[in-house]
Amino acid sequence: PLVQLNSPYPSGAYLTSFFKSLGHDCHWYDLSLELVYAIFSKEGLTKLFELSEEKALKLADKAQSEGDENTAFNIRRYISTKNNWINWIDDILLILCGKAREKEHQFLFSPYAPRGARMENFLSSMDREPSVDDVRFLCSYALADLGDYISTVFDTEFSLIRYAEHLTVDERSFSEIEKNLDSPVMQHFYQPLLEKRFEKMP
Repeated sequence: PLVQLNSPYPSGAYLTSFFKSLGHDCHWYDLSLELVYAIFSKEGLTKLFELSEEKALKLADKAQSEGDENTAFNIRRYISTKNNWINWIDDILLILCGKAREKEHQFLFSPYAPRGARMENFLSSMDREPSVDDVRFLCSYALADLGDYISTVFDTEFSLIRYAEHLTVDERSFSEIEKNLDSPVMQHFYQPLLEKRFEKMP
């Protein structure tokens, strides 16, 4: 299972074509985007923060005790502003899909819109005042910021592009791959997604 936002992952198409060449009736479902929507949604982020908040605060305390004030601050900021992330995440995705233009100005200027390190770096690097033309970039960085939170406190293998791809590199035995499949994202988000998908199949 790969998160692959920039294009459909090609192996599914190759396998579908191969099985059809053998005379099998088969269909290809790209679950990558479905997994993204399962995580990056109001319901998904609510679940994510519920599962990760305790560990996140412990990691923040540990970082602070080691003198890493920046990491401690950023982790605590996600927790303290979790409701902002939860309340805005559906609109963030709609903006990225070009379906919520009425929300763009609000997301740029609202004091309740979430902010992460990547978003702030983007805004501070600008040599002019930000405008609604910059909002889609800002929303892209919002997903990247959430990806940083997930990989830091919830699932170290998580990435918005090619999630956990290295697990299958040079592996010749599925049993070795299977050992690594019990990650938090797999367990709490991907497995329920698969079960729901299979329930719909004839």
